[in-house]
Amino acid sequence: MPWQPQEPKPATPPAARPSSAGVLKVTLVEGKELLAVDKGGTSDPFAVLQLLDQYDNPHGKPQKSKPIKKTLAPQWKQSFQFPLPATVVGFKLRVVVQDQDRGLFGAKPATNLGTAYLSMAMLAPGTVQDNWFKLERVGDMQLSLIHISEPTRLRRISYAVFCLK
Repeated sequence: MPWQPQEPKPATPPAARPSSAGVLKVTLVEGKELLAVDKGGTSDPFAVLQLLDQYDNPHGKPQKSKPIKKTLAPQWKQSFQFPLPATVVGFKLRVVVQDQDRGLFGAKPATNLGTAYLSMAMLAPGTVQDNWFKLERVGDMQLSLIHISEPTRLRRISYAVFCLK
């Protein structure tokens, strides 16, 4: 069979990327009036932040702040970013504040100091929210939150701040 030119194959479409609603940027600012669980009447608080879907299943990896030693009013001033899916209906951010425990032979399980939930429904893309949130046990926290609607363009940001008291 003689050689015949072949029709060029149509280009394969790029792999479909999951569409995204952007990024949630959270700044854990501070806490106050936290529960004292250590000897001496203080705690060593740190926070674990986790984005949850509408069924309370984790979405992405949890992120952890640094512990602040011997205080009931920590000043974290740490920022975290969470990629958001195309729809965030029913999504919420869970912030669990814990006490870092160190035993004689290393780390022990952390003690829960309180939990707060923030619904994504209260965040408008492109706006900054800087609020205090009550913990379920004792104390408050201040969070600054930003919902960045386009991950490649940081000019369009929605920001929220959590502060614990």
